[in-house]
Amino acid sequence: KKFDLLSKNASKAHENSSNDLNKAGQTTVSGVGSRKNGGSKLDSPSSAWGFHLIIAGFALAMATSTAYLLNNQVGNGGSKGSTTGIASSKILKTMTEVPILEWEPGLLEEAMRNNTPVIFTKNPAWDWDAMRQWNAPYLARHLQELSRVQVSDEPESDTYTYAVKTAPLAEIIDEKAYDSGFSPRTMSTVQFFNAIFNLSDPRWVYYAGSLEQSDGKKAGILLDVGDPKELGLASAAASTRRGYSSTTLEGDGEVSLPTTSELIFVWMGKPGVKAHAHYDHVHNLFLQANGYKRWLFLPPDTFNDMSPYPYLHPRRGQIGMDLHKAIVEDEGRNIPTDILKRMMHTVVEPGDILYVPPLWTHHVTAYDSEQGFPISISLWVGSKSKEIVNSLLKKPIPVSSKWPLYLRWGATYGYLLTILAGFNDDGTPSICASRLQNNEIPRLSESCIDAAIANANRVRSSRYSRILPKGGVTEGTHKYICSANSAEGFVAVDPIGEEWEDFAKIDGENLKSLRESAVSAIRLIMELRPEERWIVLFDYFETTLLAAVGINNLYDAMKAIPLKCEIKHLTKTHAIPPGA
Repeated sequence: KKFDLLSKNASKAHENSSNDLNKAGQTTVSGVGSRKNGGSKLDSPSSAWGFHLIIAGFALAMATSTAYLLNNQVGNGGSKGSTTGIASSKILKTMTEVPILEWEPGLLEEAMRNNTPVIFTKNPAWDWDAMRQWNAPYLARHLQELSRVQVSDEPESDTYTYAVKTAPLAEIIDEKAYDSGFSPRTMSTVQFFNAIFNLSDPRWVYYAGSLEQSDGKKAGILLDVGDPKELGLASAAASTRRGYSSTTLEGDGEVSLPTTSELIFVWMGKPGVKAHAHYDHVHNLFLQANGYKRWLFLPPDTFNDMSPYPYLHPRRGQIGMDLHKAIVEDEGRNIPTDILKRMMHTVVEPGDILYVPPLWTHHVTAYDSEQGFPISISLWVGSKSKEIVNSLLKKPIPVSSKWPLYLRWGATYGYLLTILAGFNDDGTPSICASRLQNNEIPRLSESCIDAAIANANRVRSSRYSRILPKGGVTEGTHKYICSANSAEGFVAVDPIGEEWEDFAKIDGENLKSLRESAVSAIRLIMELRPEERWIVLFDYFETTLLAAVGINNLYDAMKAIPLKCEIKHLTKTHAIPPGA
């Protein structure tokens, strides 16, 4: 009830926040802080900044040393990013806004339990030095350089899309298929701010990191960020059992995530720069110190319907659609109506804290304000979803490398179908899950088996149909056939082109092992919320199939997935080698 009541008072809470920020020495932009009237600076061009900001930008373009920057105490604004258009989108006005609540102890935990984004005003971070002091002159005085600044030299390439270049599919697809035009560079702070404020500089710059310096040490100004325990992110994740339960969390090659304490991340960039729609396996408290950020949200159970990139792709965890263009320019015409109705949006203002739950897809656009360019701070803790993914990836699959390839195909597909059959389309456990856990065997005629085959096809159609390897996809050399033998249902693979049938006969002991392993995976995935499960299920489908057949056979194995399970009885069998 408290949560709902505060949601209704959202506009008033944000209006009051403007006065408190002014008292704290933080100037707010006129018109923002009164959302109910829609009087935001986002409605007008950034040319409204004023003459002094243009001069500031020109001065920075001439600057060649930190001394110049510091001695002249240039302003924080004056960049090329435009704020026109986004607030005038008709479809935005019909979309659900993220609730805005005054901070109170316990509300963060409730937001976690409800699994919904929330903005908190009048929060403890208002007293942090970072929220009061961080601007261009201050940061230039205290930072020598920024490592891994993402830079785009193309004026049209304003959307940063991260790419894990060690991802398996990077071996067999063209690099142009995932190159967003941004490349990492080390820049001095003067170079970075020149790129932001110089109106004639066409480059887009975007920094996301923990302010590590060339000596490997973190910048001293991180002390300006107050004690994260004041916000209680890690303790809330622990008390709701939505966090990572162990004391260590392995990274994914990009960043190592803490579990019992928060990781601090800083975001800065040229106004107008965008972050492509993606999800994260973290609980994120996003603090806006300067400028504004437009957020567009999709709930977790919509991800697989938004043409996502494969998990094995360098752009894993991201959707194929430009969400900003789809909403702002195309008025949502290319987004399914049922998904559009469930989207959320907000503009995060200076002093706000935005809670972003794990696995919520989000697209972010940066905007400037009268007091400066956008600066944000994130506090991250690992999520339960990341723990489950790590546990699944460590789990041995019930397939032997000693088996012939076609037998590995069949056993893996049968294993994955059994797991998919454990869940209904809404993520709730199916009748097959109940039967499997009671040590019963679902028959091939079960409706949940048909649903599993349909979802296996969704992995292929939603994630792989538009991502082609170099040279295209050849005709499949194998096909899957659902075979029945002695009332034991399983899947076999038949080599195409042979005049004789050579089906894989999986003996009782191996079938039992396959089912037990599948039940173990189902139980792990059940620890997630229902709306989170299909993201993890589809990701696991890809990684397991890759482990069984290898990258060079992956597309062939995907292509062979049938639209319907053709049931066939064995005529000639090939037994698994004893002991395998």
